[in-house]
Amino acid sequence: MHLEKVNLFAGHSAALDALTDDQKEGIYSIIWSYRTGEASAAVYTYDRDILLSITGGIGSDMPQGSLYAVDLESIGTDKIRIYVDPREDHTDNNVGIGYYYTPSGEVTEYKEYFKNYQTAMLTIKRYKADGTPISTETEVPATASHWKGSQALLQIAKDNEIPTVFWRKSSKDQCYMVVRFDVDEMTN
Repeated sequence: MHLEKVNLFAGHSAALDALTDDQKEGIYSIIWSYRTGEASAAVYTYDRDILLSITGGIGSDMPQGSLYAVDLESIGTDKIRIYVDPREDHTDNNVGIGYYYTPSGEVTEYKEYFKNYQTAMLTIKRYKADGTPISTETEVPATASHWKGSQALLQIAKDNEIPTVFWRKSSKDQCYMVVRFDVDEMTN
């Protein structure tokens, strides 16, 4: 279903390239991130089993959700980033939870993402594993001009007419390019 589209981005993330065809087939979106000079790819899937096969089982304790994601470049580091959208009906403004896991599977921090549907702004509340608040940040819609990552990624999406949206942090040198492979499926 999406293997061909995922493979268009080959060579831009060794971690993405290393996924099996079955794992790539289950990806519906890639979020390319640029954080203070470092690039990474997070893959989104509707299939929890695909996520757990990518993470080697890390994240199996997180709640069930309607979609799952992992920052591929974070696997094998001391901060493995895994995300879940816990909503089933998509009617509230809590649009996701991000967990930071250690390689042994312990949660060290988590973030809750809240969307303001009037402004499209995201508010991210970060907590220690015990629930102690750490910080609050915002992400706002952006344009291609805000993208600081590889222009080749942007060109691949453009050349292949892959729907793309952009986000950026309000107060940090971070931006995101989101490519979606399931838009046609959602509208048919």
